[in-house]
Amino acid sequence: TLGYPLGTVNGTDIPVEHLDFEYIKACKNAKEIESILQILRTNVEGHYPELIKATEERLQQLNPKSKLLWKDQKVKSLSDLPMDQQRELLGELEDWSCQFQQKQAAVEGP
Repeated sequence: TLGYPLGTVNGTDIPVEHLDFEYIKACKNAKEIESILQILRTNVEGHYPELIKATEERLQQLNPKSKLLWKDQKVKSLSDLPMDQQRELLGELEDWSCQFQQKQAAVEGP
């Protein structure tokens, strides 16, 4: 026995037939689209970059805030920001530092 229903993708309740452009285009269930996207990204059923892209686009339409759509981004350093944002952040950091020092002095006492 396989351990999962015949005709479904390994370990899921998603039928193999749902890994299809037309099905994905018509599907209105964001959770199911997320499941399909997770399956496609594993490459267990094969490598289909165009289908992955179409599934991501459909998920963007149904649930643009889905964690599966998050992209890794390089952590920015201060010098990567525009000068006005640098000044704003440095000012906020200076304010925080002053407040912290005042509170620390009040706790420690004279």
